[in-house]
Amino acid sequence: MPAVKTAMDNWNVAAAESGANVHFSFKGLTDGEQISQGDLILIRQRVYSKKNRHLARLEAHSLRSDQLIDWGLILVDPRVKDRNVLTNIVAHEIGHSMGLLDCYHCESGTTAMGLLKSAEESNGIEGPTSCDRNSVLAAYQELKHHFSGRRYHKPQSMRMMRKMMIRRSCL
Repeated sequence: MPAVKTAMDNWNVAAAESGANVHFSFKGLTDGEQISQGDLILIRQRVYSKKNRHLARLEAHSLRSDQLIDWGLILVDPRVKDRNVLTNIVAHEIGHSMGLLDCYHCESGTTAMGLLKSAEESNGIEGPTSCDRNSVLAAYQELKHHFSGRRYHKPQSMRMMRKMMIRRSCL
């Protein structure tokens, strides 16, 4: 799945630059329902509706209810068939897993967190932009500052290795 790997590799560079200590690695296809800590699984599922007009959605889950993501699902609508659009979507949803919100007011081409026009038209963004990198860097610097000097363990999201698996139904 080159479309997924491209977005993951680009986010890995940004994560390393930010000090987030998060790394995404493609682990292949899975038919299984078993989800482990650190998994980020892409599933084809109907997401789009005329009301919300989203082509994908991240479902993030915390095992300890501490606002830190332990595992997640990226749900991608089956109407997305273009490889480049899938790369745009995965880049966008990984951005959410890194803590970024949608940016409805951002100028086109300035962020992975903008909206796609359609399931057939790529926005040309295959990973985080400089704006996205700066936002993640600021967020993780704040997290480090917030947790420094405390007896708590480092937040899981700052040391987590995430696996990307794609269910066979995604092909």
